[in-house]
Amino acid sequence: MKDIIYLPLYKSRTIMSSPSCTLYSIISHLRPSGCIHPRVLVSLLFCSLAIAACAGETNTPASASPPTNLVITGALPNGPSFDIVYSGGYVYVAEGSEVRVYFSGTDSQIRGLGWRSAISKVAIDDAIYALTLDGNNLYVVSGGKLSILDITTRSSPRIIAELKNPYPYTMMRDAAVSGTTAYVSVHGAGILVVNMTDPRHPSIAQKVAFEGYNRPWRLAVSDHFLYVPLETDGRLEILDISRPLTPVGAGRFSAGEMTSFSGVAVKDGYAYISEYHTGVRIIDVRNASTPREVSRVTGVNANDIRIQGNRAYVSVRYQGFSVYDIPKPGTLILAGQASGMEGYIEGICPSGNRTYLAGESFGFAVYDTSNPAAPSLMVKVPVIGGVDSLAVYGNYLVVGAHNLGVWLVDVTDPTDPHEVTFIDVGGRNSMVDVKGSTLYTAGQWCGLSIVDISDPLHPVVRTRDFGENIGSVLVDGEYAFTDAGIVDVRNTSAPSYVRKDPIFNGRFVKYRTDYLLVADSLSSTTKGLRILDVRDRSNPREIATFSPGTACIDVVICGSTAVALTGNDIIAVDLSDMNRPQEISRLSYAGIWSGTDLFINGSIVYAVGGPTGDLRSIDVSNPANMTLTTVTDLPTSDPYNAVVVAGSAIYVGNKWGLCILSASTPTPTVTPAPFTPPTVIAGTPETTPPTAALPGLYTVTTTQRVPLVFTAPIAVLLALFIMGMRKKHK
Repeated sequence: MKDIIYLPLYKSRTIMSSPSCTLYSIISHLRPSGCIHPRVLVSLLFCSLAIAACAGETNTPASASPPTNLVITGALPNGPSFDIVYSGGYVYVAEGSEVRVYFSGTDSQIRGLGWRSAISKVAIDDAIYALTLDGNNLYVVSGGKLSILDITTRSSPRIIAELKNPYPYTMMRDAAVSGTTAYVSVHGAGILVVNMTDPRHPSIAQKVAFEGYNRPWRLAVSDHFLYVPLETDGRLEILDISRPLTPVGAGRFSAGEMTSFSGVAVKDGYAYISEYHTGVRIIDVRNASTPREVSRVTGVNANDIRIQGNRAYVSVRYQGFSVYDIPKPGTLILAGQASGMEGYIEGICPSGNRTYLAGESFGFAVYDTSNPAAPSLMVKVPVIGGVDSLAVYGNYLVVGAHNLGVWLVDVTDPTDPHEVTFIDVGGRNSMVDVKGSTLYTAGQWCGLSIVDISDPLHPVVRTRDFGENIGSVLVDGEYAFTDAGIVDVRNTSAPSYVRKDPIFNGRFVKYRTDYLLVADSLSSTTKGLRILDVRDRSNPREIATFSPGTACIDVVICGSTAVALTGNDIIAVDLSDMNRPQEISRLSYAGIWSGTDLFINGSIVYAVGGPTGDLRSIDVSNPANMTLTTVTDLPTSDPYNAVVVAGSAIYVGNKWGLCILSASTPTPTVTPAPFTPPTVIAGTPETTPPTAALPGLYTVTTTQRVPLVFTAPIAVLLALFIMGMRKKHK
């Protein structure tokens, strides 16, 4: 019986495309007991001659040209919802780094709202933390800037001005408006006083800084005072804004302990302060110079607070919100509680008989509060809420969301990506894998889910939350490797464990047919790169461990080299001797960048992380001398969590959404079998790349030992020919 030569692709991000790597991979996949058919050998011989002639390879494997520029071509900035406001029949929702507008009409219309219902969107290109309405202007507060939107036409807001945050390493958090002056809280800097006489040309008049950590949060204006709650310092600062552009300190209340004040609402001479995670403090501020605490509500995981009429509405994390009656100034009596919204509940906006609630990565919700004793949930609308993992399925991008489930995004036109399907599998989807037309998800705080996505618009969940909580999944034929163990997935509706074992704790990549590499950053004993023999699925065994001296975050394969990510290092590891993996070289970054995810396309490794230089491409065609080719800063300051490449498109995601880039010198990809996806259309570059390679920031360390490299693939084939002939005549 003759063996078949084949090159299986176990992981779409583990692709070998250089001539030497490819031939080596084909040869290495021959079974030890088999032989090479002479016709196959002759074909390989001619193939090797052609490759050697084209590549001109000697000691160094040839590879595709590395990218020289990475250009942002599109974005899907749908992320967590931190705030929500209502005006004139429309709801404005902060969703990641864009504002989406929804029509808030009749009860039946509200109950029919969904993630497809947005009637317009405004891209801010920065992480949005707060929304403030003032007449026909909507103030959008993001970490790096204040954007002013004209909402004269309520359904179609448009940006009329932007004011950059002038203080590096700080973050804008909220805005309050009084007349023609806006007050912007800046976490780490204080209060910016902004002259808004001409909303199209805002200008900073001055800055007010505070003692301590200086972290002002949600603001409130009442009469001629600005109320400033401080995170961490546990203080309420009161500023007299009788002269709007030159506020002065009027008074201060201190809790006398380290705690965080996250919001404040003022009514009838009393300030109601939401104390983060703790409750509500009621402060008598009728004499601003001597504020004093008169009452306190405890045991409430409070966040934001708003007052409408004689009621206070407090957003409560992991619950929803609570409604309090204010029978007389300075008192709060619980009237009712609303549930049904999980997670980190953020901004709240009562309006008439409805209350609008921002639920961070869980989206937003609308409640009927006509009966405050029994608020009822009318609708809950999910958002992507953060990109934790990515995979490609044809013209669709599979997005593992930070909470709730998985989204399918149509990327046929990379300049205009848009959501087409939401799959509710729960969990925090830290890894997704697609094999054929089946999607496998690792739910982090839930188990394995399996979804048939052969019809992307109508996916079918075959299994939801199987087994133990898992953070990693990699499918190999009839089995799925998870960080809890090996799962038999031949019956996608009834998976079963073949073996549970802590040696799988980490992220995976398959090496050849028989081995699994585990990047372990979690184990208390062995952090590093673990090499497992998985030929016997019921009895996998560890054959070697490579310890780089720190946790190993991720790993990919190029030929017989493992490329491992360890925080701010990229390490090439020789696997030619499986029992003795050896470091070949190390690419070390001297700054504060820390990596989170790798993807290999040909001989180019893409690494994402942050907080600066978010996306990096590394040429690993010569493992002994890896080369940094591009460094790209991406929108928002949060680190990026996931990267995947298809065609010339590079997809990266973080908490605030998805960004699509194009390589000016695209590298070839191999499509995973058996599914053959349609071609992803590359968009036209629209912007100049943010950065280029940064010489001097990386150092390459090469060890004395380097793996044996054949001068040409011909030598390998001739050796195999001799071995085959000897075996044939035995």
